[in-house]
Amino acid sequence: MAMKRCPDCGEKYSDSYKYCPFCEEEEILKEGKGRGVRRAKQSRSFSLLTPVLIVLILRLTAFKDSAMLGHLSSVLLGVTCGTLFYIRKYKHTKKTSAMYSIITILLVVMCLLYTTFGILGLLGFLG
Repeated sequence: MAMKRCPDCGEKYSDSYKYCPFCEEEEILKEGKGRGVRRAKQSRSFSLLTPVLIVLILRLTAFKDSAMLGHLSSVLLGVTCGTLFYIRKYKHTKKTSAMYSIITILLVVMCLLYTTFGILGLLGFLG
């Protein structure tokens, strides 16, 4: 395997690369793409799940006997399962293992059950 020297940055790299990987890395960093963007997206998803976690923690600790909060937490769990299903199905790369399929089916079933029973409970409580 021969080594080439980049005419722009002067670094040596393998001739198996079409372009200098060091220059491409610098260009990506200058444009703001790469690891920083991925971290921003991850922190955004974390911030979307924060209210759900707060309601569930309050439900399990401070408001143990509140029927209204119990139904609301069921709806939130259903919506969370639906969101996780959507992310697994449409945002991530498809996997073909049996376990992946089983987890995806469980997320759909839990989404439907929690959301349905939570909404029915809220409707019964309110009306």
